[in-house]
Amino acid sequence: MRSRYMNLGPTEAWNTYNYFWGNIPPGTVVKDPLGFAGNPTGNPEAGVDIRAGLKARHSAALKALTTTSGGGGTAGQAMVPVALDPLLVDQERRETPMREITQRIANLGITADWNERTSRERGKSYVELAALADNANVMDRYTKTIKYYYAIGRTSGPAQAAIPPGVFEQYSPTNYQSGKQLEVAMQTANLAHGEEIDMISGNPGGTYAAANTDTGYDADSVSATAMTGIKSQLSDENQDDQAGAAITVGDVEDLLNLTWEDGGKTSLMLTDGRTTTDLKQLMEQQTRYYGGTDLTWGFQTITFNGPRGPVPIVQSQFVRTDAGDGSGTIYGSKSILALDMQMIENRVLQDYTYEPLSKDGDYDRFMIKYYGCVIARGVNTTDATSFHGSIIDIA
Repeated sequence: MRSRYMNLGPTEAWNTYNYFWGNIPPGTVVKDPLGFAGNPTGNPEAGVDIRAGLKARHSAALKALTTTSGGGGTAGQAMVPVALDPLLVDQERRETPMREITQRIANLGITADWNERTSRERGKSYVELAALADNANVMDRYTKTIKYYYAIGRTSGPAQAAIPPGVFEQYSPTNYQSGKQLEVAMQTANLAHGEEIDMISGNPGGTYAAANTDTGYDADSVSATAMTGIKSQLSDENQDDQAGAAITVGDVEDLLNLTWEDGGKTSLMLTDGRTTTDLKQLMEQQTRYYGGTDLTWGFQTITFNGPRGPVPIVQSQFVRTDAGDGSGTIYGSKSILALDMQMIENRVLQDYTYEPLSKDGDYDRFMIKYYGCVIARGVNTTDATSFHGSIIDIA
């Protein structure tokens, strides 16, 4: 028996409910033949229908009092208490795939610093007893600043006393026992959404910096206080500007070849759902579509049959879906990123932490905080090489 029921505690007001349903908890799935409860795609094997085992328990004695009559009290006052469903659905739910699959690396200090070899001289042959010259190697230092993220919550005393337990349903359920726990769950989700947005599109800087959504996902993502996102760190090398034209299979194959020729090993491509749909239709025409793949990363996607084998396409709900208009930017319209995920890291000074804040009234105030930044290794803007690449301004 499957149920969304939380143990809200027996009350006298539930006598009528218990008379009809017996020991079946509120929220029990009575009929769900295709198994949609808890599974947006359905699971017929988990289907249920327990109606046949129910017996009507109506009594003529109950007919003397209607649901809207007030008995001896004020006329018109309903005697039936409100039975609030304990399932709270989040209409603002969004998946955060890049936050989940990107390496999280403990960072020491308020900057992430690393070196990369940016040029070298190949080994070569000599004649016997020739003078031997050193082979030069050049290394450069790269750095990104740790950024500080917060989600602030507040729960009043009456809310803590009155809000019953329930289930906060995003893509997976979170049980909460009080109003404060619900607020903590919602603020944690808010922080995760902000991290996902800025990991991809944060702090474009330069000519892209402006407080409008044409240059990022939203006004906060273009703030200088945001981390420098993956889009901002990719160089113009290995970038194909569609100038408002439609995507083709050949464009994607060329992108994968360019990144591979520069030393990259593309782990995945990141884009929006509409561009994925366009690619899926093109791949089906050329039998390059592998079908839905249940990845170990925990979500379903499709794969592109690239020059060196299948490449998963990760779809983000936090990227722009505007059709390209020839503006030539990576921020304002649909794009595809080819990423070598071995070289993408989320450098974390302090991971998600709950901390209470001071109060001067009947409420509890708190913050959920995170200190970190994303880094993209393997991008050399000096000699224009990159392990990663992009197709931008797609129709």
